[in-house]
Amino acid sequence: MIDIRTATSEDAPAIAHVQVQTWKTAYGGVIADEFLDACSVAERTDRWSEILQRPEQGSFVAEIESHGVIGFANGGPERDGRDDFRYGTEHRLL
Repeated sequence: MIDIRTATSEDAPAIAHVQVQTWKTAYGGVIADEFLDACSVAERTDRWSEILQRPEQGSFVAEIESHGVIGFANGGPERDGRDDFRYGTEHRLL
């Protein structure tokens, strides 16, 4: 069974791992190899540690007990002053 829960700062390494592996799998051959090769779990862990400290963020993880974190979602307030977002929020590609 998959559990969906609010992400905590302790989830930063797992989220980073999922993000880097997903990008390399999904975008291999689409995005330059140099870019994908430069994606690091350590750098993404640092970034997710920062993100998960922000109270305005809505971050969630999907977790399977036997596998750990297998997915994530993040959103928050619209950042650019645009008024065309229906609910004043946006998804984030981090």
